[in-house]
Amino acid sequence: SASLAHELNQPLGALLMNAQACLRWLNRNPPDLNAAIRAAERTMRDGERASQIVKTTKAMLSRTPIASEKVDLLELVEETRTLLEYEIERQNVSVDLMSPPNLPPANASKSELQQVLINLITNAMQAMEEAGSRVRRISVRLSTSETGFVVMSVSDTGPGLSSEAIENVFEPYFTTKPFGMGMGLAICKSTVESRGGKLSVRNNDNSGATFEIALPVESKGRLTRMYDVPQMVARIG
Repeated sequence: SASLAHELNQPLGALLMNAQACLRWLNRNPPDLNAAIRAAERTMRDGERASQIVKTTKAMLSRTPIASEKVDLLELVEETRTLLEYEIERQNVSVDLMSPPNLPPANASKSELQQVLINLITNAMQAMEEAGSRVRRISVRLSTSETGFVVMSVSDTGPGLSSEAIENVFEPYFTTKPFGMGMGLAICKSTVESRGGKLSVRNNDNSGATFEIALPVESKGRLTRMYDVPQMVARIG
């Protein structure tokens, strides 16, 4: 229930903000119909994302396998940037994307991986906002490794992480936020590992932190679910 509440909080919050924005554009004199349409389209995408989270959770609870697929990471990042467009603009954040040509697709679940990326980008924006960072930039870099993995790194220009946070940031219920639940990164790590991948974090040399996702090009995971329930229970208990 804690993980589901965390996962649904972001799309439902975005849905509410976009619906409010749509009403503001319609209440203008004259109404800005183009802006209202864009806000309504974002509202629909947020609703679909919340629905997908519920479907994924139901599949996990019923032990229904969630098959891996070939995921175009460049396309995934672009779609995610569009999903978070309102928040990115509201917080005056720039999101840069760098990718080599002919990047091979990752073997994963697109909906799961998108939720991981949303968590990482949202966390980065919140960290920069709370720290009052003058430069608010998120850099998403795509690359390949010699070990047969595709790598997606998400870097920010925030304050970085303390040594305690670096050590415990993926543990359930560990959080540096005043009202955080400490579930987001624990879910992200379990999601990535369930596909045979790795999720790691490091501080940058100058400022901010980098979260790095390495995913296999060929299937190495157990074609399963949102995250491993026995593993999560063991770690929590």
